[in-house]
Amino acid sequence: MSTQIFPTSTQIPGVDITISRKVEWDTVVQTAISGKETRVARRQFPIRTFGLKFNFLRSSTLAVGRPAVLELQTLEGFFNSRQGMFDSFLWTDPDDNSVTSQGIGTGDSTLASFLLVRPFGGFVEPIYAPNVVSNVYLNGVSQASSLWNVYPWGTTQAIGPGYVNFVNSPANGVAVTADFTYYWPARFTMDNMDFERFVNLIYDNKKVEFKTII
Repeated sequence: MSTQIFPTSTQIPGVDITISRKVEWDTVVQTAISGKETRVARRQFPIRTFGLKFNFLRSSTLAVGRPAVLELQTLEGFFNSRQGMFDSFLWTDPDDNSVTSQGIGTGDSTLASFLLVRPFGGFVEPIYAPNVVSNVYLNGVSQASSLWNVYPWGTTQAIGPGYVNFVNSPANGVAVTADFTYYWPARFTMDNMDFERFVNLIYDNKKVEFKTII
């Protein structure tokens, strides 16, 4: 459960604008002799697989007097630090990373912890790796940050990551909402990574693939 963040486009600017993404469920279908089907959904939420392409990865100083540009080392080092598929990391989906005034629950005078969620196309999923929770509201009124805290990805707390925890439980019927950004916990789908040098000191990578893990 690493908290390391996948390198940004600032660190590795050669990433292509094209990003492949696949959404995958896991359904068991049993068909009787009569043709009648029984279907069992084995997942409550989908797994997403992303594919990136890096058009160039510079690997050293390209001009006298200029600092070294180590984009190849940055990507390969990150991959090796994860030991391929073994360790996880955090990914920022450029098209799915923030919400505003998102409802996360309703107070009942007892419950003090609320799991962050986000909708996408009408489908609501939990968020376990919050980045920045900028505001938390009770009935639309922003609450001082001293009145709540958020458990991040990698927390050792038993309640788990992604929860907003109030010092005092919200009153019965009070709407709890939040503004926040988030990551997707992921891991690489392979134990190898291929690079090709096409110009002196410049490489490319045709595909870096990883999938969400929760």
